Amino acid sequence: MGDSKSLKTSNLSGFPRPNGVIGAAYLEKLSDYVLNHRHEKHDLKSPAGATLTIGPLEDTEYKDKPSEVHGCSKFYLPTTGQMVVIGYVEGTQYPCDQLILMIHENGKLYGYDGDELHEVASSLMHLDKAGLDYPASKSYYYSEAFKDVTMEFWDKVRTSPRVKKAEEEHRELVASRKSKVAELIEKSKAKQRLRKQRSAVSQSCHKLPTSLSQAPQPISSPS
Repeated sequence: MGDSKSLKTSNLSGFPRPNGVIGAAYLEKLSDYVLNHRHEKHDLKSPAGATLTIGPLEDTEYKDKPSEVHGCSKFYLPTTGQMVVIGYVEGTQYPCDQLILMIHENGKLYGYDGDELHEVASSLMHLDKAGLDYPASKSYYYSEAFKDVTMEFWDKVRTSPRVKKAEEEHRELVASRKSKVAELIEKSKAKQRLRKQRSAVSQSCHKLPTSLSQAPQPISSPS
């Protein structure tokens, strides 16, 4: 790895912008950029101390678990779409050593922490100018994409052989990870409760009158 690859910068303007090119064509441009700028490090504006290392999935701690990352666009988000890994972020408040950073074909950026998928930036420009959002604007848990699907809907789609096959594959996958799904859902709920508690504590601290923060001075005894 050359010296130029190890230099840290805070400028992400080199990433290709959509400019009217969307979908698979845009993600292909991003993939080419990631490979050409592999191992480059960038300091993010937020959170303080966070660093993005550009690279494909193979450079992350999930290199031996590609199906887990590839499944993020299928089993977490309410709408399907392609995503590509552009690197990983270290030094965040998210509960992981590496937050796997992906960009969706719609231009939004998502971070995967091993349990949840977080919408961390609305665009590459957002990432460049403001850094990662914490808390995330939205967070998704495994299988959330199917939470609102009704039995009537499934009755209709089962008439299609192709969809029936896909449904069977998904059922087998969910069955194999049933306990894991329950665990992740509980973790997600616990995290949401913790975020609300921290937010409530933070707001209450800001509302304290300044007089309460001043300790009373001792009264001197007369000589």
